Amino acid sequence: MRLSAKTALAALAALLLIPAATLAQDAPATTAAGPKGPIPYTAFRHRTARPTLARPAAPAPARPAAAAPAAALTTAPALPATAAGARLAAVEPLPQAELEAFTDGLIRDAMDREHIAGVTVAVVQNGQVVLKKGYGAASLSPLRRVDPDKTLFRIGSISKTFTWIALMKEVEAGRIRIDAPINLYLPEILAVKDQGFRAPVRVINLMDHSGGFEDRALGQLIEKDPQRERSLAEYLMKERPHRVRTPGAISSYSNYGAALAGEAVTYVTGRPYERLIEDEILTPLALNHTTFREARPRDPGLAGPMPAPLARDLSQGFRWTAAGFKARPYEYLGHIAPAGSASSTAADMARYMSMLLNNGSLDGATIYGPKAAQAFRTPIRQVPAGINGWTHGFIQYALPGGHAGYGHDGATLSFVSRMVVAPDLKLGIFISTNTETGSELVRRFPDRLVRQFYMPPQIFPRPGDPALVALSKRYEGHYLGSRRAYGGREGFIGLLRSGVTVDVTPEGRLLTIDADGPRALPGEVAAEMVLAGLILRHEPQP
Repeated sequence: MRLSAKTALAALAALLLIPAATLAQDAPATTAAGPKGPIPYTAFRHRTARPTLARPAAPAPARPAAAAPAAALTTAPALPATAAGARLAAVEPLPQAELEAFTDGLIRDAMDREHIAGVTVAVVQNGQVVLKKGYGAASLSPLRRVDPDKTLFRIGSISKTFTWIALMKEVEAGRIRIDAPINLYLPEILAVKDQGFRAPVRVINLMDHSGGFEDRALGQLIEKDPQRERSLAEYLMKERPHRVRTPGAISSYSNYGAALAGEAVTYVTGRPYERLIEDEILTPLALNHTTFREARPRDPGLAGPMPAPLARDLSQGFRWTAAGFKARPYEYLGHIAPAGSASSTAADMARYMSMLLNNGSLDGATIYGPKAAQAFRTPIRQVPAGINGWTHGFIQYALPGGHAGYGHDGATLSFVSRMVVAPDLKLGIFISTNTETGSELVRRFPDRLVRQFYMPPQIFPRPGDPALVALSKRYEGHYLGSRRAYGGREGFIGLLRSGVTVDVTPEGRLLTIDADGPRALPGEVAAEMVLAGLILRHEPQP
């Protein structure tokens, strides 16, 4: 049967298969002035003025149009050879012994404090693996340790990056046009209906999650019974989300949109999605412990199951309870495979990141060409400083010390993962945990690593900004995110779960309170995050 109500609510609360805690998921296409009352999304995207937290005499700087492509990550302003006080210059490689000691301390401390059963991690730089390590348990009964070469973790939405690579290969080959309506590349039965919108959903809208779909998960995103599994085409046909805004208006994360992109590539190439990824990416790169297939009985109506040797090396998923770790049932995502069904090891992800950093090639195998390589490092639209954008399917990350990266996050009910590659540092970082409590470790690990070696030490706590206090009334209130269902029981739950309350402290820090608890952010970056990441409807506090 389908997920129980309790499990489904947990899935919704965890925001399954999404980049972890990045406000770019709901970022508008344009920046906007601070809200003073309710702002419908149809009007919000046309507002271009933005207050500045510079001193009042300074005028707000002009912003380029949102649709204009942003500069590629490789063309960002050059960083100084060594930031004053930084442990290493940007061109210096990480010292392996220090890196391992730093990683050991951070991860083992987090595993103890945050109750994480197992972690797998890989760091690559200059085409070499500088760290590859497993921590803790992949299963408890019998006890099986995490092996970075053999133990497969579910990587959630990092799966989408394989989909975008497959899509861009078809763009490079001229079989798909990135600015064309997606319906040109779908069977008629799966075509996106207009639902009252004149503008078609285009290929590029799927790559920055601006297709305009609501996001639904309740009772259909994850299955726990393999007999309930269905094909990608059947899922896309029966689980159509409502279109709730004009394509291209804002970026609002969509698993359905990524699955559509995978189906388009399947339709154009005439190959099932799993076989396509194996032929075009996994086999050429020798990613022998990576698969989009799942551990279930063979079903003639579905893709073949995971090979038995890989299934034996799967990590279990866990949750923490008052009685200790509790193993969770296997999570079935094959019906939406292009959005999140992949499993992989740290060793394979190290090879994958090395290929990304080498512009699509590794060990004589060329996966994609220069057009795709440039696209994956070029944001589709401009976003404010400090806000994560979309580089043609990949998430754009602002790393400490002014460094830039791209990659993706992923989460299921149990597994949490992050992959970041930083071209200017020639560095790739992958981390995954097999326990639902691992999200904070996964979120902070890449930033902490870059800060430790490539950024001057910081004094904490960082000071607030008095100018933010002066503008507090612009920002204080209750905000609703755009990534949610818009109708029915799930829509009601989304209204409750997507809300974020914003206050400004007397010290000039932005305090956000959501379902995950409070978070304090200093200064202008905090205000930018609210403006660019949260606003669809603003409800001023009394």
